[in-house]
Amino acid sequence: MVLTAKKPTIEIDFINEIAIYHDKMFLLPPPSTNDKVVRHEVPKFTFKKGMKEKFLTEVAGSYWHDPGKDELETVIFYTDNTCFAQRRKLKYSFQTQSSYYESYQFTAPGQDEILELRNNIVMFLDTLNWIEEVETIQMTNKVNEELLFFDQNYGKKIRQKEQCLQACDWRVLPDIEDSYTGEKDEWKKYRAELRSLLIKKPQEFTTPLDFFKEIQTMKWPVDPKTYRTEYPDGKDADGNAVEYLKADDDKQWAGNPSEGATDIWNTRLLAMNELRNKYKDSSQIVTAELRTFMKKIKLEEFVAGGIDYTKLYTQEEFDNLGEE
Repeated sequence: MVLTAKKPTIEIDFINEIAIYHDKMFLLPPPSTNDKVVRHEVPKFTFKKGMKEKFLTEVAGSYWHDPGKDELETVIFYTDNTCFAQRRKLKYSFQTQSSYYESYQFTAPGQDEILELRNNIVMFLDTLNWIEEVETIQMTNKVNEELLFFDQNYGKKIRQKEQCLQACDWRVLPDIEDSYTGEKDEWKKYRAELRSLLIKKPQEFTTPLDFFKEIQTMKWPVDPKTYRTEYPDGKDADGNAVEYLKADDDKQWAGNPSEGATDIWNTRLLAMNELRNKYKDSSQIVTAELRTFMKKIKLEEFVAGGIDYTKLYTQEEFDNLGEE
């Protein structure tokens, strides 16, 4: 007869607020240097601030945990449905006239108490895992929103440049005559300046702030028509000739192009926006027990933006939606 040694299934350290879930161990891809190596990883969870107290007081209860008096420190569950539980009791030293905690093994729990606590801890860990998934979605949304913002601004500048060029294509056609000497040459210079505008992509900058500063401080050339309005006959108010698109003349460089640009997103932006909304509005499948557990510990207090429980369905409820 072969005896199988008991192994830990779940380890909870309430002092350091971490958990190790051996039952959820998963296989890792082998390293590139040796595809025959078998590697496993055991999921580890870190508690959200305040969740430990909520679980111990409202779920585990005073049998396991009496705050400030007899507190649960550690519990390890094993494959044979036993557990090791360690608590710390508040004691008083008359010698030092001070209170202190003394740890000890808690051996009172029977099979029913152990299984009940284990089931509740499984729910607790599933809840922590659910929070991680929600926070990942929220992070994805935030990243997508930032990318949308920066890509939208980048795309807008590109479109503005293209529209400015397209709007004045006719100005340099062979059959268009100058209305004043050198007009077509000025339009050619204007178009050359537009083409030389270097609009960098967001990923070319060290930080998003650098990109934002760049697009906000871009200077666009004014077209010959605007130049001639400011400087009739190419001269200032004193009658001095003013070179067209002189580099240090602020009147000939604008913060925005002369032609407005429509805010039309390209296909990539639309796809990203659709993905963001899909995550934002999606319903999620959970077990009825997990949903009840979430409400019991008021999980909405630990998730940014709260929780819309109307979007948490059991698989059966979700399947029935289409039949209503």
